[in-house]
Amino acid sequence: MPRKYSFLQVFWPAIVAGGTLTILLGIWTFNTFLPSEGESIPPDSLKIIWLWLVGGLLITAATIYFCHTRLRALSKSLEDLTGLIPELHASPISSHSIPPWFPEGDRLFKNLTSFGTNAQKELDLQRQKILEKETILSILMEGYVALDLKQTILDLNSAAAEMLQIDESTARNEFFGSLIRHVVLLDLVKKVLGCGKEIQDDIEIRTDERSLYLQVLCRPLIESGISEGIGLPPNSGSSPSTMEKQIGVLILLNDITQLQRLETVRRDFIANVSHELKTPITSIKGSVETLLQEEEMDGSTLNRFLKIIARHSDRLNSIIEDLLTLSRIEQGQLTGVEHLQVTSINQLIQQVIQVCEHSASEKGIKLEMNGDEILDAAVNPPLLEQALINLVENAIKYSDPKSLVTLSLEKQADQFIICVKDQGFGIEAMHLERIFERFYRIDVARSRKLGGTGLGLSIVKHIIQAHQGTVSVTSTPGEGSTFLIKIPFIEMNPI
Repeated sequence: MPRKYSFLQVFWPAIVAGGTLTILLGIWTFNTFLPSEGESIPPDSLKIIWLWLVGGLLITAATIYFCHTRLRALSKSLEDLTGLIPELHASPISSHSIPPWFPEGDRLFKNLTSFGTNAQKELDLQRQKILEKETILSILMEGYVALDLKQTILDLNSAAAEMLQIDESTARNEFFGSLIRHVVLLDLVKKVLGCGKEIQDDIEIRTDERSLYLQVLCRPLIESGISEGIGLPPNSGSSPSTMEKQIGVLILLNDITQLQRLETVRRDFIANVSHELKTPITSIKGSVETLLQEEEMDGSTLNRFLKIIARHSDRLNSIIEDLLTLSRIEQGQLTGVEHLQVTSINQLIQQVIQVCEHSASEKGIKLEMNGDEILDAAVNPPLLEQALINLVENAIKYSDPKSLVTLSLEKQADQFIICVKDQGFGIEAMHLERIFERFYRIDVARSRKLGGTGLGLSIVKHIIQAHQGTVSVTSTPGEGSTFLIKIPFIEMNPI
């Protein structure tokens, strides 16, 4: 490939050569055609001198013009290359705009183009990584908030914004203390800023609608890690080393509201079970001790103590049986598809009325079924019957004598509805949300007097949920309650 000579390589030699040639021609002309002293210049010699002078000037002018045009083209090319640098990925000029007599510019353009292509690839890669990290952080259930040393919010995700009840779109660059009024959380941030060590604690955030329990981990935000996403410190729990500079605080939030609620349910369950079992056991133990101490006891007294033991033994057995039933339902031992069978819901309700008719007649309460529509559905007959018996027995227990308990059946497109309505004492609104909890009683003394275990409605709820349905209640104190069971139709696969 022939070597390309740059204009810059021939520019100055051309200027020097043109000027030197003009001077030498002028000297030679004067020495040749200039007459001796006392002689006049012949007309032909004078014409030749002028011709050489004009020729030299023309050569000089042509050289200057040539260099000027080349310099202008060179300046234009350099301006184009300079304009190419800020937006290398755009490539605003092509290699054809580089003059062939400027090979340095062509090489510079190729190098800039190559650099721009590589830089754009690296930039796209970094943008993709940032987008991936932002996507991952945005969908995390755990929340995070990054603060600087002045407690200004550097970054946060939507989970943290929802937990702390702040606007994610406007929270950045705002002072953390102006958005959060929780004293414990603000103190944790101050402690981490002061000691440079991570601190963990559980806090409760209360709003008008709910209480939120959060597990909070505050740790130093280290400069060495800030380029990697959210700046997690390499040595958690230790103060920053001399080579690492703390630039803020990272707050990690984990919603433990559900765990806290389950723990509360567990504690309440243990307390309630202990209390419910203690009452019959104490009565049985007291009666047995009395019988053992009294060597001679008349028949009527002995019979009274034996009845106490029998009654509380039955109560103890009822509690244990209900607990075992709940356990089997929750573990799915009685709720699989293999336990379902197509059953006449009308006949099932009639069976429930027959079972409860004796206890209802003792109080003069009438049991009535409304609706003549024939309905067959895939259910677990023993479980659904038990749920309805629990509801009807509750209606009988908590209704005035000579009142009415009504069971009705309604078929809809994708579900059927069973309604149990009484004219009893009713339930206050404050109790409606909790009556399906285990051992929850509205009137403890009345419930125990009537022989309830406190588990009947909880069993009803779990049985209906096992049928993928729902149970709800509406009530007016002094007028009665209405329990509504909704169960979707389940298709049975033919064998």
